[in-house]
Amino acid sequence: MNAWLNENWYYFTSLGSLALVLGFYIYVRRHPDGAAAAFWRRIIWTLAGGIAVMMVLMLTTVFVTLIAPELDPIPFFMSAKVYWLEIPVFIGA
Repeated sequence: MNAWLNENWYYFTSLGSLALVLGFYIYVRRHPDGAAAAFWRRIIWTLAGGIAVMMVLMLTTVFVTLIAPELDPIPFFMSAKVYWLEIPVFIGA
């Protein structure tokens, strides 16, 4: 891996994950009576719960970092390079 890819790997993993979920969603919409649609109906609430948990973790990280910056519980979420990535997560949720 070169240095640029080592520093920006999360962009590619995020886009790849988004493509997989979007592809699965499109497949489910085209085949509404299949096993994938039944799985999608069961997993959608788990996905919503996971988003809610991640939002709580991010807010907790922000508050802990503001109150006690020396703790720095999750440096990835609070780094200067990716801090702006939290805003679309809250808007999307």
